[in-house]
Amino acid sequence: MIWKKKKLSLIAGFQESDFNGDKEKLAKDIWIFSIFIGVVGIAFPFSIQLIGEWVAWVLTIVIFVSSIFNVIKINIGNN
Repeated sequence: MIWKKKKLSLIAGFQESDFNGDKEKLAKDIWIFSIFIGVVGIAFPFSIQLIGEWVAWVLTIVIFVSSIFNVIKINIGNN
């Protein structure tokens, strides 16, 4: 809905009046990030079962770092 239909109001904290960047790029970035988080979320329990508990820490760090990277990327694109 965010990328195809351009429903940017579904993004938490998004205010159209405050955003000066490319809305198409924002929608695509949020869509890619959402797909990534979904895939990691689905893989999370299976990877813990197959590989071990240390994978939970690795995936948590990957999600945390990618979230920070995504926020920085969006804020740079807004300027």
